[in-house]
Amino acid sequence: MEYVLKIVFRISRLGSGGAERVFISLAEYIRLQYRCAIVFVVDSPDGEGVKIAAQKGFKVHSLDAKRTITSVWPFKRYLENEKPDVVLSAYPDTNGAALLSRALSRHKCKTIVSEHASIAKHWSQHSRFIQLRVQTIIKYLYPKADAIVCVSHGLRQELLSLIGSNVNALTIHNPIRFSGGSFSNAEWKRATIDQPAKILAVGRISVQKDYSTLLRAIALLKQRKFILQIVGGIYEQEEHDRLLALTHSLQIEDKVQFIGFTDAPEQYYAEADLFVLSSAWEGFGNVIVEALAFGVPVVSTNCESGPAEILDDGQYGELVPVGDFEELARRIDEILSGEKKISTAALQARAQCFSERIIGEQYWKLIKEVM
Repeated sequence: MEYVLKIVFRISRLGSGGAERVFISLAEYIRLQYRCAIVFVVDSPDGEGVKIAAQKGFKVHSLDAKRTITSVWPFKRYLENEKPDVVLSAYPDTNGAALLSRALSRHKCKTIVSEHASIAKHWSQHSRFIQLRVQTIIKYLYPKADAIVCVSHGLRQELLSLIGSNVNALTIHNPIRFSGGSFSNAEWKRATIDQPAKILAVGRISVQKDYSTLLRAIALLKQRKFILQIVGGIYEQEEHDRLLALTHSLQIEDKVQFIGFTDAPEQYYAEADLFVLSSAWEGFGNVIVEALAFGVPVVSTNCESGPAEILDDGQYGELVPVGDFEELARRIDEILSGEKKISTAALQARAQCFSERIIGEQYWKLIKEVM
């Protein structure tokens, strides 16, 4: 089979985060629609996404690098040996390393870097040294890329404030992995009075997701017959321990289920009566779109960046201030009590604005432009 292009998706670790899921979705679409040869190149062959990528028929090449900075020379050699046409990379360290590898390599392939998390908010949790390293990569290396993709308009503005406007930086939202399809009902109905309402949150256990605000909110709910399911792997063990202690102190252990990581969250979306995102910050908020695809009502914090863009400033879901658990509880109560009329069709139609086809075509257009 003759391939149109050879494309490398470069990411340090193919785990379970948003960028990893986006890359796998894009790879599937581009391979199917445009007959491209696609390889995932990682620092080391661990992470939940490696198995998923392999199951979908993708080759995953490991550079066997203990740290991303040590991957520069191995990836340089990979570029010279394999001669890909395009490299798409994600996350500052990996973006920076990929650009350095190309600069050193005799093979000058096109390189598109992508930014998936709020630069100021996300990296403020790290040491001053790491913050300076990230800022240096963005300011001095990102302009060397053929294009910079930001997953939300807010994130793009944040990036441009760091490096100026004389770069090819554009917004391409994240694609949704699936549609609700046969899982969802024709019209949303709240849980019956003799059944507990199912409140769903999806995202790894980390400070960023601010699940403590969500736990404090559900402790205030007037509708006491409910279950909260938190679906996501443990990214920060210390945060997980704090959340367990909080559920105990709030006396809500019997109302909270920590499900853990799953590569098939569809069953949880399909059974949910309400989806809640309590994050302190996001780059986009893929899980909001996934909930909309299943026609599930959404209550989200109005964090930077993404939720307001997805929900069109509140037209397709509720937006509350970050950390305001009392307001979060009030909005959850309003929906579960049936006070608000919810149109499943409208929610699902909104989700399709972020379909793999639409987003995949935007990436393909960009690839053709840089080529």
